[in-house]
Order: sequence, then structure tokens, then C-alpha cells
Amino acid sequence: MEEKKESKEKTIEENKEEKNEKVEIEIKQAEDEGEAIINFIRKHKKGILKFWPYVLCAIVIAIGFLVNFIGTVTYLKITALIVIPIIIIPLIAFKRYTWILLLYIISFTTSIRIKNLHLLKVGERYIPLALDPHVFLRYAEYISQHGSLYAIDMMRYVPLGFDIAKEGVFLSYFVTYLYRFLSIFVNVTLDFVHVIYPVIAFGIALIFFFLLIKRLFNNEKIALLATFLLGIAPAFLYRTTAGFADKESLATMFMFMALYFFVEGFKTKKYWQNILFGVLAGMFTATMGLVWGGVKFVFLIVGGGALVIYLLNKYDRKFVYTYISWFIVSVLMLGLLKGTKYGGLQGILTSTTGGIASLSLLLIVVHYILYRCEKTAKIVKLKEKINFPSTVVIFITLLTVIIVLLAIINFPLLKLQFSGVYSQVSTGLSGSRLGQTVAENRQPYFAGEWKQSFGPTIIGIPIYFFLFFIGSILLFYNLVEKIKKYKWALTFGYGIAIFGLIFSKYSRDSILNGENGFSIFVYLGLLGFFLIFVAFVYIFTYFKDKKTFKMFREIDTGLIFVFIWFLLMIIAARGASRLMFVFVPITAILASYLVVQAIKIILGKFENKYVFYAITTCIIIFSLFAYKKVFGLKSNPTFVLVALIMVMLVVLVLPMIKNYDSKGIMGHIVERTLCFILIVSILIFSIYGATLISTSSARSTGLSFNSQWQQSMNWVKNNTPKNAVFAHWWDYGYWIQTQAERATILDGGNHIAYWNYLMGREVLTTPDEKTALKFLRTHNATHLLIIKDEIGKYTAYSSIGSDENYDRYSWINTFVKNNKLTQESRNGTTYYYTGQYALDGDFIYKGRVYPGAAKFGYNFNFQNTPVAVVVAVELPTENIRVLVPNSTNYSVTEQIKQPNMIISYNGQQTKIPLECIYIGDKMLTEFYGGQKEGYKGCLRIIPVFKRTSNGYQLADPIGAGLFLSERGVKALWVQLYLLNKKSDYFKLVYDDSDPLLPGGSAAPLGILEGVGLWGPLKIWEINYPDDLRIEPELAERYLMTQFPEDISSRFTP
Repeated sequence: MEEKKESKEKTIEENKEEKNEKVEIEIKQAEDEGEAIINFIRKHKKGILKFWPYVLCAIVIAIGFLVNFIGTVTYLKITALIVIPIIIIPLIAFKRYTWILLLYIISFTTSIRIKNLHLLKVGERYIPLALDPHVFLRYAEYISQHGSLYAIDMMRYVPLGFDIAKEGVFLSYFVTYLYRFLSIFVNVTLDFVHVIYPVIAFGIALIFFFLLIKRLFNNEKIALLATFLLGIAPAFLYRTTAGFADKESLATMFMFMALYFFVEGFKTKKYWQNILFGVLAGMFTATMGLVWGGVKFVFLIVGGGALVIYLLNKYDRKFVYTYISWFIVSVLMLGLLKGTKYGGLQGILTSTTGGIASLSLLLIVVHYILYRCEKTAKIVKLKEKINFPSTVVIFITLLTVIIVLLAIINFPLLKLQFSGVYSQVSTGLSGSRLGQTVAENRQPYFAGEWKQSFGPTIIGIPIYFFLFFIGSILLFYNLVEKIKKYKWALTFGYGIAIFGLIFSKYSRDSILNGENGFSIFVYLGLLGFFLIFVAFVYIFTYFKDKKTFKMFREIDTGLIFVFIWFLLMIIAARGASRLMFVFVPITAILASYLVVQAIKIILGKFENKYVFYAITTCIIIFSLFAYKKVFGLKSNPTFVLVALIMVMLVVLVLPMIKNYDSKGIMGHIVERTLCFILIVSILIFSIYGATLISTSSARSTGLSFNSQWQQSMNWVKNNTPKNAVFAHWWDYGYWIQTQAERATILDGGNHIAYWNYLMGREVLTTPDEKTALKFLRTHNATHLLIIKDEIGKYTAYSSIGSDENYDRYSWINTFVKNNKLTQESRNGTTYYYTGQYALDGDFIYKGRVYPGAAKFGYNFNFQNTPVAVVVAVELPTENIRVLVPNSTNYSVTEQIKQPNMIISYNGQQTKIPLECIYIGDKMLTEFYGGQKEGYKGCLRIIPVFKRTSNGYQLADPIGAGLFLSERGVKALWVQLYLLNKKSDYFKLVYDDSDPLLPGGSAAPLGILEGVGLWGPLKIWEINYPDDLRIEPELAERYLMTQFPEDISSRFTP
């Protein structure tokens, strides 16, 4: 026992000694490591001190980012706290400080775009934000289950179905494989990946956008600032926000990739790299074409830039190798993989956009053979024979030959090309009757969407707009700076031309409305004069000033592409509101170019150190906005003022630090500081304003597929046959196909535009039920769906469904009861409903003609058009004593007397009888005291609801009215939806305003305070009569996929 005790004590002592030895070793190691760290700090003291601003900048932004901008998204918090620091460590080690800032820019701007994720979730499922993404979700779900898509989609365009080769289904495949890839690492669902994909594509797009700008300008400052401005731009937000899972976000990513590889290609010295990057650029161009038709912008930018480079005779072998490889790969891939959509190789090569790229290639090849290739140049000897700029000679000759050949072989095609170009340039996407009715296809006015998109504003001036506008002028000046004798004249001409392009469509009511002759002259005339002047200077210097002429070849190739990019995007953005999205990237580039160049000019010789500290300070100050909550500064203007004062102090103090060369500094410090602060203040104001708008917008961007649609589609899915076919206006097709899993006749693809015309004319606006039934039967329709939105869209589909004289064109306006005008008397009350309604058709009363506005077309402005306008409706009532049955007592009831409309024309107001009032679910055409012949329209009385803490409460059961014209009253959709007509053929099976029908819980048709016009969603089951006969010729006409010749002219720009 004692021996065991002794051995135990010995073992314990040995263990203690071992532990002590280990502790001593660890202490020694720590001392050695500490000495190593101290020695390292001593040795690299300057480097560490030089590095501290980057560390401080990173820490401040990171903390500020977490304090204010993250919200409640777990994935984002994990990214900010774990992933970003892990990435930053090696970046710091390799001194990639620019990439650290880029990483924070991407993190911050993507965080803005996912602030609405919680609004997209319904139950356990994420739903896309807008209409169109639903079809791509449906396709992605099918691919996920079956591996590939079917050839014909029978849920669309019943009974023919839809050839999906005409649709950009690449997006659905991309989402599916992205889902499979992410599923390896995290537990996600396909619907979640579908709504988050735009943000992922946006983040990748920013990387290539940064690389593109960096390569174009060889300036990281411009690239970083441009990337940040693009990320926070409100006009670029919506289509890259979570949920907007449409084509644009992915297409933009491929666009930046294609442009980057193309620029990298012609700037690389080795020929094999020129070809490689050209091939990559071509592949991504073609991939963009598989996603979105906006690939034409890449063809225009690259092809247009190549044309200018050719005319200036600037091309070299590197550029030629890059351009040819890009052209061949992009055209072949698009022609072979997406031949149906783009018309195959022939369609791409002969289109307006592809034609410019083709022409540029042909010009370069011909010019090279005749002038650059020694063997052929010696034989032809054109240099000796023709004393004129060689590129211009080849250009004029080839263009003339092509035009003459086309005129001989296919003159209609030539005419179509010229008219198409003019239409695209002058009217954009709104040139046809169909294009005019799509809101995002309408041409924007500067005083409207331009101001809203490119603010914030100071005294009504959009600051960001003027940043990129002046930036474009500065860019052009630097472009032609070496042409010293003419640089100011050329720059002035450019400024005037750009002014004309943008301001020629200032506002609808101004002389610059974009439509009159003067506006067209300002738009195209000034641009034409500028191009003629440039051509004159080019040719004049060739003959009179060879030295200046050679300077044209010194123009920077990269800046040429930026200039062409901007010019083309202005024309595109002026042509349609939806193209503001593709305009934003080039504006971010030019605004950043102005700011960086302005600071460089202002700071002059103090650039390096001054700019370093100034930019570091600005970044830190901007990140302080995240500390609003910490500092308790609730007033944004106050915080901006504090931030600017801090910037001013730092800018004044930092240049005077120790060892700084202060020679001459005091002579310039005041003016340079003031200019610098002005530029930085404008920049910070723009950035802060854009960030607030974007953050607020993203946070409130919820589903358009609202609860009303969710309930109704759930009912459709569970209560209609699976082979049911729905008829409706085209907007809602994708929702019904995806969420209710039912087929439709029309949808948002608008691939058979002729059927839109037929739906508008033969169904919705027809006064004859049998006509509607024939069309619906031909397309196997089982149900008809109408929602309140049709009230506002009536102008659109009645215009589309009209003949050449706009026979069905009409509209519905809201009139509100004006209590101030109400007249009460002993025997009754007279109510007045006020509003404005321009008559649609001409109306004759007592021999006088009151002209309507419909004949003037869709975009008429009744304020500048001689039309009669209804300004009020008079509704008199009389109190009538009625004997109560089986009693000697009387009750008083209010009876409606003959209503009148007050019509204004040529400054005179006339009271005319109105033959119809719809009130209390009854259509009254006979009135107390007799009725008079007058206008055969109708006022549909609707209630007004006020907002309360518990929802909405009825405020006035007769508080407003919808004014219907005579042709409006006759329209089938009005009869069924607004006037509740009972029909033998259309049985109402769903009405979410009727408590006795399925879904009957929503507010009835009326005005909701803070919302506007609201109304039910109704669905009718169609019962076809046994004797319905459809002539074969009529059925064939109803199933045509192109407009017949007799009506096609109405729908051609």
C-alpha cells in the first residue's frame, strides 16, 4: 500500500514538472513572437502608418454598414461579419485596397436590393415582384422537375400554343442551375433563388462594370465612383431588386462582360489574346441575346464605335483581330442558337443594329485590302489616284453600292429599313398603336421622368443630371483636345447637339414637346448640323492642315466607345421610359469622370497627397451617415451640414501637414478649397439623396400580385377544371398560368399582337354578345376575367380595338360629389358631381355640334384640342310622400329627377339632359317627373370610403361617380362589370365584392382614401348557345397570327 502511495505521488510530481516546462516554453515562444512583432513594427513603421487610413476606412464603413443598413436579414449579417472579413485579409496582404472598397460597394448596394425580401414571401413560398417573371418561374420549375422544356407551351395562346424558341428561356435554365449549385452549400428553394437571382447577377455585373471602366480610363478612382453611383442610382434599382426576376438583370451582367472583354481585347498587345478576348466578348454578347433582345445595344455600341474608329483610320491589327473574332462568334451563336427570334444569320446581318456592325467590318476589310495591304495597294494605287480621305472614299462608295443594289433587288426592304430607323429615332417604342398603350414604352419628358430619375433636385434642378451632362461635354473636349485649332468649336457644337437631343422633348405643354416640327428640328436638326460640321473639319484639315488632320488619329480609342455609348443611350432613353434603365450605367461613368477630373484640375500639383486624404475623408464622412441613430441626428439637412463642415476642416488642414511642400500653397488654398468643397458637396448631396431614395424604394417594393389576386387565383386553381381557358386583357396572363395553373388566350409576351386587337374589339368593347362568343369559342375560352384595372386601361384596349377612325376609342373618368355646391330645398336636394370628361365621339344637340376627341388618336391633349368637355353632372332629387301599405301613415322617399350634364365648349357652358344614372345596383333611364332626350351616356354612382385605424369605413354611399359615354355604356365589359348586366351566356361565378359569392370579402367598387379607385375581381363562366355558328372564314381570321393587310397599317409605326 505504501509503495502504491509513493508511486502515485511520484507520478503527480512528474506531471507538474512537465506542465511547468510547457508553460516556460510557451512563455519563451510568446516573448520571441512579441519581439518578432515589435521588430516587424519597427522595421515597417512607415508602411503601417501609411496603411492606417485604409484600415480606418474599412472599419468605419463596416461598423456603419452594420449599424444602419442591414436590417434583419440573417444571410447578410453572416456575409458582413464573416465572409467579407475573410476575403479582406488576403486583399490587405496583397495590397489590393481598391478591391476592398469595391467589395464594400457591392455589399452595400446589394444589401439595399434585398430589403424587400420579407414582402415577397406568401406563406412558405416566394413570389416574383412583377408580372413577367412568373413565366420564367413556371419554366424553371418544369426544368427542375423534367430536365428540359417542352417545344410548345400549350398554356399560352390557346388553341395554337407557343413555340418557346421565340422566348428567352435561357433565364429559366440559368435560375435552375443556379438553384442546383447553391443547393450544394445551403438549403434553398427554387422560388427563393428565382427572386434573389437579380441581386446575384447585379453583384457580378458591378465587378465587370468596374473592370470595364478601369480599362477604358486606366483610372481606378473613376471606376470605383462610377460603380458606386450605378449601385445607388434609383433608376437602376427596380429591375435589379430582389423579386424582379426578369431578363434585364442577367442581360446587364452579360452586357458588361461582353464590353469588358472587347475593350480588353483591343488594348492587349499579343495577337492571340486579341482573338481570345474577342471570342469571349462574342460569346457573352450572344448569351445576352439568348436572354434579352437588348443585345442590339451591344451591336450598336461596338459596331458604332468601330465605324468611327474606321472613319478616323485608327484601326490596327489588334483591333481588327478583336473585332472580327467578336463579330463572327456573336453572329454565329445568335444565328444558330436563337435563329427563330432574330431571323437567323440573314436577319441579324440585315437588321438595323446588326447591319451597322456588318458594315463596319466590311469597310475595315475592304479598306485594309485596298490601302493597308502592300501587295494589293501597289496594284490598285488608289492613294495616287484619289486625293481624298481613304476611309471616307470607301465609306461613300460601299454605302452607295449597297443602297443601289437593295433598291434594285428589294426596294420594299430598303424602304422598310429607312422608315424603321426614322421611327426608332423619332418615336422610339411608342410609334405604333400598340406601343402607345404600354406605359413603359412611352417617350419620357425631361420635366417628368428625366428629372425624377436623375435627381435629387435643388431649386428644381436635377443635380445628378447636370453632373453627367457636363461630364459628357468634358469627355468630348478631352476627346478632341489634340485638335487644338477646332477643339472649342467642336465642343460647342457637341454641347448644342446634346442639348437638342435631351431637351427637344421637355414637356407636353411646351413648344419642345417632341412632336411638333420645331422639336424635331431641335432633336435631329442640331445633331445633323453637328455631324456635318465634324465631317467638314475632318475633310477640310485633310486638304489645308495635314498636321491637324493627323491629330484625329490620336483620339483615344476607349473614349470613342464611351462617347458612342452615351450618344446611343440618349436616343434610346428618349425613345422609351423602360430604356432609362440601360441609360443609367453610362451616366454613372460620365458623372464620375467629371468629379474625378474636376478634382484633378482643381488640386493641380497637390493631386497625389491632397486627393488621397480628401477622398479618404469623404469616404469616412459618408460612412458616418450610418451613425445617424447613434448620434441622434434626426434632421438629415443638419447632418449634411455637419458632414460638410468636417470635410472643409479636413481639406484645409491636411495639406499643411509636416513635411508637405507648402511652397505657394497659401496663394491657391482658398480658391482651390472652395472649388473642391463645391464639387464634393454636390457629389455627397447626389449620393446621399440617391441612397435615401433607393433604400426607401427598395424597402417598400412589394408584390403587385396582391392579396386580391392571391385569393382569386387560389379559388381558380381549386374550383375550375384543369383544362379551363381564361380570356382577359393581356396583362394578367402569366399570373393565371403560373399561380392558378390555367391556360390563357393572351399574356404579357404579346407575341401575337393581332389577338390583342381582337380581344379589344371583338370581346371587351363589342356591343354584341354573340360577336364576343364567336371569338371566345374559337379560342376554347371557358372563363372571362375582369378586374378594376380595366377601368384605367379602357383607353388602351379601346384604342387598340378601334378601326382607322377610332370608333371604339373611349375612356372613363371619375367625378366627385362637391358638397359645397349641394343645394337643399324644402322639396329635395340637388347634388353636383364635378370632374372633367372630354367627349369621345362628336355629339349633336339641338343642331349644335359638340366635337369629341377620339378621332384625334391615342395621344391627344384635350387642353390644346378643340373638344367639348363635361365639367359637372347635376343630380336633382325630390322628396315624395308615399302611403305606407295597410296604414294611414306616410313615408318620405327621395326620388331622382332628370339628371343633367354641364358641358363646356368654346368658353360656353350648356346644360344637357343625361339619360342614365346607375345607383344602388340599378340602372335608371326613367326619372321622376319625366325624362328628356339628351346624351345617352351614364353616371355610375360609387361610394367613398375613409381610412380608419381598423381599415376602411363608408364615408358617403353616393360620394363619387364614373362617367360613361354612349359607346362606353354599350361596351360588353362595361355592361358586365360596371352595370352588372345579367346574361344567359356569362354566368358570374366569382366576385370578391359580393358576400354571397366566392371571395366576397373585398371592398365594392368605390374610392378608397389614400388608394384611389378600387374594385372587385370578377370571373364569369361562359355558356355557349347551341345554335352559335362560326363561319370557317371567320374562325380562320380569328386564328391568324399576323395582322391582316386591311388593318396592319394601324399597327405599323
